[in-house]
Amino acid sequence: MRALHALEAKLQQVRKERPEAETVWERIRAELGDTPPPYFQAILMAWCAVFALLLDTLFLAPTMDILNIARPVLQFIAALGFAALCTAYFELTGLLYMGAKGSLPKRLTAIAVGAVGVVSLSAWGLLRGYQLKFAAGLAGNPLGRFLGEHPMLASVFYIFITLATPAIGATALLLGWQEASRAQMWRKVRAKFEKLRADEIQHAHEVQTEQKHLDNFDERKEHECREWRAIFDQFYKRGQMNGARKETLASVVRKSAIGGLCASPLAFFLPFSLLPELIGIPTIVGTALFAYFNHRRHHPSHDR
Repeated sequence: MRALHALEAKLQQVRKERPEAETVWERIRAELGDTPPPYFQAILMAWCAVFALLLDTLFLAPTMDILNIARPVLQFIAALGFAALCTAYFELTGLLYMGAKGSLPKRLTAIAVGAVGVVSLSAWGLLRGYQLKFAAGLAGNPLGRFLGEHPMLASVFYIFITLATPAIGATALLLGWQEASRAQMWRKVRAKFEKLRADEIQHAHEVQTEQKHLDNFDERKEHECREWRAIFDQFYKRGQMNGARKETLASVVRKSAIGGLCASPLAFFLPFSLLPELIGIPTIVGTALFAYFNHRRHHPSHDR
């Protein structure tokens, strides 16, 4: 009964959880399809984000002279940190905008934060262009004259590469994370639903089996009792036919003789003639013991 109650409790719990899991699974399947979403797009987006971050680092490294960083290694490290900071800024802005569903103030705040980032990076792009023009002019590089002759094109180009690389990196990283989350969520929800469905079938079968086992309990025990009774009757009849296992007559004589000899020393303590006592006492004791053991041989007790 305890085993049956435990199985019924498990079955009830599974039946309680299955409708919710089935509802979630139907919704996920309607959104993402019947086949598991691949991880390929998420991996591709992650590689694009890494490539954009490295490209932005290479672009920013020479301009770290503005921040008084002259060593090439430190310039590369600073540019990598600055590129990662800009990428994280746009990614957090995108997350803030996506998480503000149904809330206009939050979305306006996210748009304002993104606009501040765009304006700041645009100014940084202009500064990079002027810095590169100044450095090329000091070195006598023809690039300085070219940038001076086309200031509008140079400004647009440097604003674009300064703004586009962190924005594209953040977008790729965000899309890759969403694709990976969808793929993982599809598999997780599907696995939970399939597990609950399989557990419901298994627990129902176990409850049915345990119930049958319990219903047939009395019948099986009665059958076992009849079997034991038949075996007992069989051996009892065999014992009646073969007779009891009696003690041998030689064993009775041996025990009687030993008992008579053990009683012989009593003759020395009686005030009569020694010879008749040495003969009579062992004979009487031996005869009495023979009568007792021989009667027990023919009529054994229940235990014997």
